[in-house]
Amino acid sequence: MWQTGWVLASTAIVWLLVSQRSAWSVMVGAGIGLLSTAYVLLVMVRHVLNVTKPATLSTVLITWLIKTMLVIGLLLIAFRSSRLVPLAIMAGFVGSLVVYWLSVFLRAGSK
Repeated sequence: MWQTGWVLASTAIVWLLVSQRSAWSVMVGAGIGLLSTAYVLLVMVRHVLNVTKPATLSTVLITWLIKTMLVIGLLLIAFRSSRLVPLAIMAGFVGSLVVYWLSVFLRAGSK
């Protein structure tokens, strides 16, 4: 939820302060970060629900490898687009991951 909120808020702020093109770029970068987090979440939920076959180290590493390839592939596609600003793409991507880790640490610290 925090990542999605950050995607929407940062896109709106960049749209108002910079330009529409940069706002779309931030949204694309943040969306890539959000998609990678969602992929890992879905795999973890699938393993939690499948009690007969728990997650192993190899499944965690394969999930991480697939997530990494997904992120790199999507970033390469975004960087090749002439309609997007590369620096804004990276700002959105890094920002979404920072928000994710902040939410994890703040949630863990509140317990």
